[in-house]
Amino acid sequence: METLDLRNQFNKYEIILGSSSPRRQAFFKALEIPFSIDVRNIDEQYPNELRAHEITEFLARKKSTPYDIQDKQILITSDTIVWQENQALLKPKDKKQAIETIQKLSNKTHQVITSVAFTTK
Repeated sequence: METLDLRNQFNKYEIILGSSSPRRQAFFKALEIPFSIDVRNIDEQYPNELRAHEITEFLARKKSTPYDIQDKQILITSDTIVWQENQALLKPKDKKQAIETIQKLSNKTHQVITSVAFTTK
């Protein structure tokens, strides 16, 4: 059985990671896929009627909009939320909010939802 060598699959493309997440960067390094990092700031607001995975899908796509992708480039953007009790929990801005978030999550079920967008020309 042949193994899939991702480096050979992607060696003809320039992979651009539109994320400053150390975990996402480590993922590509572990796969030994060459990539560059190019993060563009966007307004991460989304329509109020979106729920769960609809939010992450919307934001992953929205994060790709400020780029002008060329031939042979693949832009990878993503978004992650914590979904609990029918709402997305906001990222804590400080230690106090982090403690409040942990308390909300304690002894309750929640989901961590991530969507990834691959954008090419």
